[in-house]
Amino acid sequence: MLHSRIPAVPLITCDPFFSVWSFGDKLAESTRHWTGRPAGLRGYIVFGGKKFVFMGEAGESETLKQTMMRFSAHTTEYFFEQPEYALKVGFFTPYFFDELSSVTSPVSYIYTEVHCKSEFELVIELDGSLLSCEHPVTSCACGDAVLSPLTQNVLCESGDDCTAKWGYLHIVHENAFAEKGYIGARTNKENDHFTLGYDSVKAISFMGEKLDGYYKSKYADFADMICAYDKEFAIKHAKASVFDTELESCLLEHGEDHAVALTLACRQSVGAHKLAQKDGKAFFVSKECFSNGCAATLDVTYPSIPLYLRYAPELVRGMLRPLFEFAKSDIWTFDFAPHDCGQFPLLEKQVYGLGKDGKYIFDLQMPVEECGNAIICAAAAAFEDGDMSFANEYRELFEKWARFLTEFGYCPANQLCTDDFAGHLDKNCNLSLKAIVALACLGKLFGVEEYSAKAREFAANWVRDTKNGTASALTFDRDGWSLKYNIVWDKIYSLGLFGEEAYDSETALYAEKSNAYGTPLDSRAAYTKLDWLAWTSVMGDEDYLRSVFAHIARMIRETPDRVPLTDWYDTESGKCVGFRNRTVVGGLFITQLIK
Repeated sequence: MLHSRIPAVPLITCDPFFSVWSFGDKLAESTRHWTGRPAGLRGYIVFGGKKFVFMGEAGESETLKQTMMRFSAHTTEYFFEQPEYALKVGFFTPYFFDELSSVTSPVSYIYTEVHCKSEFELVIELDGSLLSCEHPVTSCACGDAVLSPLTQNVLCESGDDCTAKWGYLHIVHENAFAEKGYIGARTNKENDHFTLGYDSVKAISFMGEKLDGYYKSKYADFADMICAYDKEFAIKHAKASVFDTELESCLLEHGEDHAVALTLACRQSVGAHKLAQKDGKAFFVSKECFSNGCAATLDVTYPSIPLYLRYAPELVRGMLRPLFEFAKSDIWTFDFAPHDCGQFPLLEKQVYGLGKDGKYIFDLQMPVEECGNAIICAAAAAFEDGDMSFANEYRELFEKWARFLTEFGYCPANQLCTDDFAGHLDKNCNLSLKAIVALACLGKLFGVEEYSAKAREFAANWVRDTKNGTASALTFDRDGWSLKYNIVWDKIYSLGLFGEEAYDSETALYAEKSNAYGTPLDSRAAYTKLDWLAWTSVMGDEDYLRSVFAHIARMIRETPDRVPLTDWYDTESGKCVGFRNRTVVGGLFITQLIK
């Protein structure tokens, strides 16, 4: 496990609603939902007739002396020591890429280990802050305490900076209890665990149909699932420990900075999704956290996929499936791919660029961006595991979008791209790269030389038309410069579009332009995007990769903003500009795709 100061510490990271973090160095300060709202998770121990708080705000009580925090891809552990006791408190969210029923399954654990010279009682409490819950309800068969709202209105609203207002909050333990406004459990065992869960009843709504969580592909219902998880804590913890140890060893091959960044990103990325099922197929739905709350956003999927390409390409297809089904519907009438299909957790139609009259505003669409994203993501999943069934199912869409890219992708007209916070940009050279790479990916995917040849033609022209000194420009007008993160798929999948000199000239420029916390996104501002900066790391040699992650890790350790890992920050101050807890940090795993 790793030791490092991180901006906020993940405790429970199941899905966008069941997500609890510590926003500081000490566990005995505050526990919060990723939005910053109080999460109401508290813990204390009583010995010698005195109460000592180790988790959550202490109030007038004394706090235990915390000595260390360490973390892995699944687990966070805190250590407390005094002459008369030693306490370890662990937080473990189980998700296994080879067991999809576990991914975003709404169950997490707190486990404790106490060494005390006298009798003690340890108590874990959770109030209804997360779900606006105050009403204790009858426990189910496995001995849990439950809170719920006074009235249930499942999937009653959507939003960005919000928590759920429906469902049931559980804690499973032999000594669980429920009171008005909070639930909890107590123990006097030296080693014990507490199983926490959130039953949302339904996971998401998709075009009028309320879908179940994917865990129901294995379990009869929530009660069956949480009881099984409670019994299987030791088995699941052991499995996660094996994965975490192997991952850490692999990541350390590129240095500790690299390991810290990717380890922190792993849990956050998974927990910013909800895995649902429709007709037996996975719908892996992302939320644009602290952005606009959009669900299943295609240009959020695109930067997220490296983690899932590495471990579970089916989850990439699960990200795309709701978008593609929406794109096939009568609602979407454009010749290019949609941006999203709703606002989490309600996936009814695209909300980005939707006017008050219910019609889409063309100027607020991302035509080249989303066509390129759709094709690259689907092709990459097939390249990784060889499964062509999904690509074949949606081939008609891909070919329509490829025709759009062929006509409009090389020198894009004034439009938005995924970096929409930077505004519209005419003749965007990096966006052009996305169109070129997408055409090459489609040609390789289906063995269609027409697409491959067009990509090679465009690539040769691009090198000629975008030079601004030794590297490429921001726009075809040869103004400025930018991170050309879209080029990486050429290198990863050996598409044969660009030579090493293109990568060398780009990385040399990025190194020259780097600030204290990394290279800016482009020449227009000092901010950068964490995911895109990480993507440039695979364009150079090992020294360049380590340099990129040294800057990223410095931001992680020094940023003054104590929030779940941001992907949009200032490279001069390390401050968060916007966004937090987003799934796009899965993009840091781009380093694991280089064969």
